[in-house]
Amino acid sequence: MLSQKLNVFFYKIKEHEPHQREALLTTFALWSKTHQGLMHGDTSLHLTAIDNAAVLQQLKALDPHIAFIERVIEQNMPLDATMLSQITQNQATFLQKMEHIVGVLEVVSDDKLHKIIILEILLAITSLAVIIFEILWVFKPINKKMQTQWDKLTAESNRYKATKNKLRAILNSSTDNNILIDANYKILSVNRVAAQNIKMIWDKDPEEGESIFNYVLPTNEVSFRQKLDEALQGKHIISEKELFITPLLSVWYELTFYPVYDEEGILIGASFIATDIDKRKRAEQQIMEQNLKLQKIAWQQSHEVRSPVANILGIIAFLKQTEAIDENTHTYFMELLHNECKRLDAIIHAIVEQTVELKRAMQD
Repeated sequence: MLSQKLNVFFYKIKEHEPHQREALLTTFALWSKTHQGLMHGDTSLHLTAIDNAAVLQQLKALDPHIAFIERVIEQNMPLDATMLSQITQNQATFLQKMEHIVGVLEVVSDDKLHKIIILEILLAITSLAVIIFEILWVFKPINKKMQTQWDKLTAESNRYKATKNKLRAILNSSTDNNILIDANYKILSVNRVAAQNIKMIWDKDPEEGESIFNYVLPTNEVSFRQKLDEALQGKHIISEKELFITPLLSVWYELTFYPVYDEEGILIGASFIATDIDKRKRAEQQIMEQNLKLQKIAWQQSHEVRSPVANILGIIAFLKQTEAIDENTHTYFMELLHNECKRLDAIIHAIVEQTVELKRAMQD
C-alpha cells in the first residue's frame, strides 16, 4: 500500500539515498489525493465519493495521520531513530484504522447484495407463477389438441422425430461449440452456440452442405484438417489450443474430434466440439507465474540472505578470537560489518516488496 511505500522511502533517505525524496513526494501526493478521493470523489482516479456517513467520519479521522507525514516532509525533519519510530507508528495506526474502514464497507456491500438477491428471488417466484398459469390455461389445452394429431402419425415417424428433436435440444442447450461434419468435409449440423460464434467472427450464418473450411481460420487450417482426418479414420482426438481471433484477442479452447456412426455402425462423419476453457487456462498461467515468484522469494531467502549473514558471523567470530587489534583494523572490520548489514537490509526489503506484490496479485 502507499502508506507502507512511504515508510520504505523514509528509511532509504535515512540510509543516504537523497534521490529517493522525489519518489517520496510523488507517493505522498498520490496517497493524500486517494484519501481525498474516497471522501469527495476524484474522476482522475476513477473514485466515487463514499455515501456512508459513518465511514466518512472514520475517513476524516485519518486526516491527522496524513497531516503528520506532510509536516515531516515540508519541514524536512531529521530522520533519526526517534522520528522513524514515530513515522512507523503513525503508518501502522493508519493501516489499522483503514482495515477497519474496509471491513465496514464490506458489510455495507453485503447488505446491498442481500437485498438484490431477495428481489431476484421474488421476481423468479413471480415468473414461475406466470409460467404455471400459462401451462394450466394456455399450453395444456393446445397440447391436448396437438397430441391428438400426433397420435395419428406412424410409430416410425414418431421415433425418428423424437430422436432428432432430443438430439438437437441437447446440442443447443450445450455451452460448447458443436458441429457435425460428413466425410467430404461438408457441414451436416451446427448447434446454436457454434452458429452464434461463426456469425460473430465471419459475419455469416453457416448453412448445411457448406465446406467446414469456410469457417476455419487460415492459421489453424492444417492442424484442423489433420485432426479431422484422424477422426474420420475412427480415432478420438482431444487437444487444447489458444485460438487468436484477432492479433490482440485470443481464447483457449479444448478441441475434441470423434467419429460418428449410424445405427448400422457405418461411419458417416465426425463431430467437432470446441469447449471454452479460457478462464481455467488463464488461472493456470497465473498460478504458474505466482509459483515462479514464490520460488524466486524462496531462493533469495535461502541463498542471498545466507551470504551476508555468513559474512557477519565470520567477522564477529574473528573479533571475538582476537584479543587486541589496532584502531585501523577495528575500523576496517566495522566498515565491513556495516556494509554487510546494509546488504542484508536491502535483500530483506526486496523480499518484502516481492511478497507484497505477490499478495496483491493473488488478491486480484
